[in-house]
Amino acid sequence: MIITNDDDYYNLANLYGFPPKVVLIRIGNQSTQAMADTLIKHYEDLKNGYDSPDTGLLELF
Repeated sequence: MIITNDDDYYNLANLYGFPPKVVLIRIGNQSTQAMADTLIKHYEDLKNGYDSPDTGLLELF
């Protein structure tokens, strides 16, 4: 699973599918703490996306 705020990985995943699974964080350039808070807030979404055989892309806001 690649966690990024770079659209390039998202576009590659749309083009070629998965694996790897891609999580795109769409909160702009933020501090490391803000990124960590977003990941913690969406822990269940991340876990479900990781465990799902049908999910390859996840966007977090």
